[in-house]
Amino acid sequence: MIGDEFVVDFVIETRQLVEEMQELLEQAENGQDHAKCLEQYGQVVDRIMGGAKSLAMNMTGSSAAVTMIADYSAVCKAVGYKASQIKDNPNFLNICVALLMDATEVLGDMLVVVEKGQELDMRSMVSQTLIDRVKWASSKFSAEYRETVSVKKEQSAVKMSQVDIDGLMAKLGLG
Repeated sequence: MIGDEFVVDFVIETRQLVEEMQELLEQAENGQDHAKCLEQYGQVVDRIMGGAKSLAMNMTGSSAAVTMIADYSAVCKAVGYKASQIKDNPNFLNICVALLMDATEVLGDMLVVVEKGQELDMRSMVSQTLIDRVKWASSKFSAEYRETVSVKKEQSAVKMSQVDIDGLMAKLGLG
């Protein structure tokens, strides 16, 4: 089973990934190729999600905070990948990038709580404004927006619908 040293390693690595995500969002905000930046953002947050899921499955003691990081990362990933496909709507793109900047900052705050060994209280960490913005933005993405970097239309691909995003938000206590 995994002990505290792995949690410390996870926090250190994830903190570096959060910094990388912030840099990618700044590049997208500054007019660089938003599609490439936001796809890379999605790939980086996917690494956090996978690492958190693996760590939570193998932890001794409470894994609730790490599981919340995995679920929260899934929402960020879905919005990031979908936003990478926005064309001809710069206002919506700017809203999504700003939303992801705020969401990424919260992810960094979550790491501080995990590092201290405290319980995560998502309601105190995530403002109602951010919750409302995530729900609003995710509702604006129609079915043609994919949740992965894959450009193939695969029958077996798992789609994250509005219901799925709402479910994750509810699981986090933010529904």
